[in-house]
Amino acid sequence: LSLLSLLLLSAEPGFSSIVNLPCPVALPLPGSRPTGPSIADLLFSSVAELVSAGKERLEPLLPAALALLANLAPHTKMLSDEAAALLTAMLLDLAQPSYLFGGEARPELLITALAVVSSSLLYHHAANLPLLHALLHAAAPLRALPSLQPPPPAEAEEPLEPDGTRGEGAGPASSDAAGEADGGDTGGGNADAAAAEPFAATAAWVEGWKARLPLQAIFLFLDAVEPKARMAGARAAGTASAREVWRAAAVPS
Repeated sequence: LSLLSLLLLSAEPGFSSIVNLPCPVALPLPGSRPTGPSIADLLFSSVAELVSAGKERLEPLLPAALALLANLAPHTKMLSDEAAALLTAMLLDLAQPSYLFGGEARPELLITALAVVSSSLLYHHAANLPLLHALLHAAAPLRALPSLQPPPPAEAEEPLEPDGTRGEGAGPASSDAAGEADGGDTGGGNADAAAAEPFAATAAWVEGWKARLPLQAIFLFLDAVEPKARMAGARAAGTASAREVWRAAAVPS
């Protein structure tokens, strides 16, 4: 209910004018991390923690949570270092193959998260130095997104025999025997088994969502800044040279 209320408020015309105001309270996130000085920092950090910590058991809530960030991103002038790091970590969590390829709708979450970052770059990249810094340090996994592949299938282990060895076909035989013992009606059991089957990614499904990944703005930023950062030796956080490089970077719209 709180998330829905925030989502509805974020669509109100006046909401965008307050996201950059100082947060009236300092709320620590798990690990005693501060939420940052602005209301935007509080909301971005809280959503990033929600997604990263509960992306499987709270999955029905994630579209609304990410939609909230999508509404805020064009109006957020700058994130704190902590909020920017949490946002980037959330993005990479959603891109983990073990999660991403495990559900038909999960790529939509990644697409929305990438759109949030792209909006931040296109509207306020010059001021949002902490986000630029976080993206620069995540350049390698970000560039690998178009080539993501499903994780290798886990090998199913055969059930153990009483003598400790692995038996062949023991699993299906036991299931058939149980069905026969119940009178041979295995329709309900088969339906339950089908419902419990993991999602199987197809080539068409993978190609479909990969073609929709909004990566242009992110890649333009990385292409512009990475060579300058390497030449300036500016990969270390907080150096004056790094901030000058990021400030000078231009991301075409």
